[in-house]
Amino acid sequence: MSAPAGDLSLPRVDVNSVRVAASAERVWDTLIESIPAGLAFPSPFLRLIGADPAAPAGALPEAGAAIPGFAVADVLPRRRLTLVGRHHFSRYELLFTVERAPLGAMLSAYTRAEFPGLLGWGYRLLVIRSGAHRVITRRFLRGIARRAVRAPRA
Repeated sequence: MSAPAGDLSLPRVDVNSVRVAASAERVWDTLIESIPAGLAFPSPFLRLIGADPAAPAGALPEAGAAIPGFAVADVLPRRRLTLVGRHHFSRYELLFTVERAPLGAMLSAYTRAEFPGLLGWGYRLLVIRSGAHRVITRRFLRGIARRAVRAPRA
């Protein structure tokens, strides 16, 4: 599996994927519906770390739309969604892809990020090296898979 194009200036953190027994279209729709709640963090935490973007804007998945901590940088409808953001300790990209696969679809999340300075190093240790990011990302993808499979057929 080769990574789709993204901000190649950011170092690769990880890739997580889940096979979904639902159509790629249904997986995409479920992904878009799931992002606002699934990537939500408490407002006090976002203010503390200086999350940018800080406020919602537009409607997902339109380019330029945002939820606190993430902005849509690029979208290829029903195939690829690139979210970017930054805060005091990191600059990051989260790229979601939905591909047709035998008996359904493959949903993947590619993470790239940099963690500058000593505080960035500490944040990376806390979030990435601890395994927390991987656990949270996999849980998010599995939740999308479950909801897509249970969604009523159009």
